[in-house]
Amino acid sequence: MAEDFNKSFRHGKVTVSFQGFNELFNKLDHLGADIIETAKGVFNDAGPRLLAASQNLVPVDEGDLKASGRFSKARVSKKDVVTASVNYGGAPLDRLTGKAQDLRAVMVHERLELKHTSGSAKYLERPFLAAKESVMEALRAKIAAMVERGK
Repeated sequence: MAEDFNKSFRHGKVTVSFQGFNELFNKLDHLGADIIETAKGVFNDAGPRLLAASQNLVPVDEGDLKASGRFSKARVSKKDVVTASVNYGGAPLDRLTGKAQDLRAVMVHERLELKHTSGSAKYLERPFLAAKESVMEALRAKIAAMVERGK
């Protein structure tokens, strides 16, 4: 076991004692792993909803850009960063059209001056910004519940 972090300090007639640090550190270590799994769950719940919301806004010309939309499940980096993604374009769009379209999804998303018969620019950003607070609140509530349970 690590060094005992229980400490006492005396200043004049006042003594201040700190105890339970080892227990706290052990709980925080355990909680960290649980928080990562909780974040993965929250992101995996939110991702398909974000994809569905963006599908309602993605411009449709021939339908290939819309069809290239996909959700990638949450994963954890070596530095314990949890990410999930909703993407358009790239290899799925290339397969649908039979030609390289690397920048098409980005161009359609970013160029506000382009007029579309259906859908709009910022088809992914707008639903993301609309969902951001509720996703973070869901994560906060789940973590708070874990802390309350002492897990």
